[in-house]
Amino acid sequence: MIIQDLKNLNPDPEKSQINAINFLLDLENQTEIIKSVFKYIRDVAYPDMQSYIPKKEFPERYHDLKSIDDLYYVIGVQHINIHDFSKDEFALYTISFYSTFNYESQLNLTFHKARIIDHIEWSDFPSEKVALEIGMRVLKEEEYEEYAEREKENQIELIIYKPHPKY
Repeated sequence: MIIQDLKNLNPDPEKSQINAINFLLDLENQTEIIKSVFKYIRDVAYPDMQSYIPKKEFPERYHDLKSIDDLYYVIGVQHINIHDFSKDEFALYTISFYSTFNYESQLNLTFHKARIIDHIEWSDFPSEKVALEIGMRVLKEEEYEEYAEREKENQIELIIYKPHPKY
């Protein structure tokens, strides 16, 4: 599990990140997440990927998804990323999966609680759907350079940190 840092001097995860972690640790919530993943892969990700990697040409990549148990033939968790942005005091998180139907790169599903917002490539993060979910606007390419310059100017001075006494 990766917990994104807000780049401040607080050594702890933010409250919204702790809320997300607690949500993920609850077994009932895990069941809801698995149900969401099954439905999303079957109804959204499979059809989307077949537009790039046709099932007719690569039938071995697309195992029939008839039940949740079939997910074990299709995906495996690579890592979970708890983001530094949130909605309703709950950090969004992305689960990255290895998959049979997209084994050149992982499948990344971004969630708010047990609801999947979008699947993306990391290079496309955050997607427009994720940005809209948290009230953020996706920058156009020409706007990004100006934003990057401003961020560079606003960077916190580099500091050599000692481990926080709490840890």
